[in-house]
Amino acid sequence: MKKINKQLTLCLLVVAVIGLQQVIMVGAIAPPPVEPPPGGGGTVTYRMYGCVKQSGTSLQLIGATVKFYGNGVTFLGSTTTNNYGYFNYYKSLTTCYNYVKAVVTKSGYQSASKIDYVSSNVYYFGNIYLTQLLTHNIMGFVDNDETSNPVAGVEVLIYASTGGVGGSFTYVGITTTDSNGFFTKTILAPTRYNAIFIDMSKDNYYDKTAMATGTTSFYFGTVEMHEYQKIGVFFWVNPGYGATDEEVLSTLNGYQTTMENEGFTKFFYFKNTADFESDFNVVKNYERQHDVVFLYTFSHGDDSGWLELDGDKTNNYAVQVLEVIVDLESLDSNKVGWIVTACFAGNAYDEALSRNSEIFLITSSDDEISQFYCEGSGYTEEPDKCAFAYPFFDLIASGYNADDAYNIARYETQASYYTLQQYPRMYNGLVGYTFFA
Repeated sequence: MKKINKQLTLCLLVVAVIGLQQVIMVGAIAPPPVEPPPGGGGTVTYRMYGCVKQSGTSLQLIGATVKFYGNGVTFLGSTTTNNYGYFNYYKSLTTCYNYVKAVVTKSGYQSASKIDYVSSNVYYFGNIYLTQLLTHNIMGFVDNDETSNPVAGVEVLIYASTGGVGGSFTYVGITTTDSNGFFTKTILAPTRYNAIFIDMSKDNYYDKTAMATGTTSFYFGTVEMHEYQKIGVFFWVNPGYGATDEEVLSTLNGYQTTMENEGFTKFFYFKNTADFESDFNVVKNYERQHDVVFLYTFSHGDDSGWLELDGDKTNNYAVQVLEVIVDLESLDSNKVGWIVTACFAGNAYDEALSRNSEIFLITSSDDEISQFYCEGSGYTEEPDKCAFAYPFFDLIASGYNADDAYNIARYETQASYYTLQQYPRMYNGLVGYTFFA
């Protein structure tokens, strides 16, 4: 009998344990019970509930945010899903909405929405499925192509394609380079991208684009951007009169320093050019549309418009001023200037005026005076310094713009106490731009 009682007790215990497990399992998968808050004051309590799952796996999603909108417009409130993916929300309302729209969001998933029509003060949404988003990590660096320094503040527009480099691209995001020139962006999408196109821009830089392919990671390496340049160009010869090459070059280097203080960053030097066209093409192949180009020529000249830029007075003069003007006009830049230091430099003024040239031009003398430096000017003992250009660049260094510096240096150069006078000329065919402003 004792044995039978023990077996009976054991059976009852097993049944009790199984019953408890079933209760726990039911509690885990069933939506929360209806526990409406009290109504009153002409209000009715409505229940909104359902379950959020992951598309394709039916995994119940914890912590998803669910927002409710009456008739799809009026915000009624929000809640989050519990540890089993269920949401259960009560709202006391004075208005009965024909339907309620539930909008579900969760980090790493594409948002989704669903509507349900009221029935017995209940809106039941059933299962709402969210599609897990795929990760695309995009990164790279931007450097200055001249200095190799990082470029901060570059705006990077990002476009993506599911059809490779030949497919159509859709805008998916934007980022900006940091102080190290580094950019990074994580793009989440419901479909897998396999090509990323970036369009980079920054003030005073030329736009740059790049392409990368991949699946989850798209690394662009170092992309080089070209900054708008202010370019100084020097064609020069030794004028003689006891000047040395070192003295002339020292004077030109002083002009360069002044220009550097005005933002010029790139310089070309050509001494005794044997082929002006070939040498000038070096500049032409470098400069671009938004650059600023300022040319200074230092040579002898004659009254028929020739400049002796080859440095040999015994040969025919090497370049016509018209040829130089035509070459300057052929540049992509629309901010081009030229100072001509030579005897009879005013021939360049005449040519520019006759063709309505769109350049800025200063000549150290007119087309009748043969001296490009003056006795009594204080510079004749230093023939490497043109009596006009030297005070002109001094004035630029003192903060004057090109127009004002010209007017002051012009007065000094042709002052009546000089025994030989120059008559500088200025021609301005530029619109809306002033050199050294």
